[in-house]
Amino acid sequence: MIETAGPAPGYADKPEHFVEFEPSPKRIRVTFGGETIVDTTNGLILYERGHVPVYYLPRADAAMGLLAKTDHSTHCPFKGDASYYTVNAGGKTAENAVWSYELPFDEAAGIGGYLAFYWREMDHWFEDIVWHYPDPVHESARIKDYLCFFNEQVDAVYVDGVAEEKPKTKWS
Repeated sequence: MIETAGPAPGYADKPEHFVEFEPSPKRIRVTFGGETIVDTTNGLILYERGHVPVYYLPRADAAMGLLAKTDHSTHCPFKGDASYYTVNAGGKTAENAVWSYELPFDEAAGIGGYLAFYWREMDHWFEDIVWHYPDPVHESARIKDYLCFFNEQVDAVYVDGVAEEKPKTKWS
């Protein structure tokens, strides 16, 4: 159970405001300075009124040894007090590029133990969606245990670190 800071005071003045989150169906990887900072299949997508969606990624899946907590902090009347971290990897530094609500308000308890990153501060973001059919219906038995993924809508496809030609399909 996540410890919280109590109810969020912001809703008293703005009851129409919302902060909602849901599990991400994607594997998310973040790199900086040639190092993997996060690699997870347990991310959350946070939706907040007036903001773009933000990935919140579990600390347990982050290379916390590459993050250094700073004195910087901000306050959100809906989520709580955010602590910040600087990323140091591969000889590069991104100051205050990561934040976390370590003691969130009750309404945002689900993001306790998670980290969020300033998108543009990191070198690369990878979002993978792969699925398979372990027991397909009879008519589709041929696809049993094949891996399926959307590769028409991506910038690049790499197999074992080698860039592959993008397929051209009717969905491209």
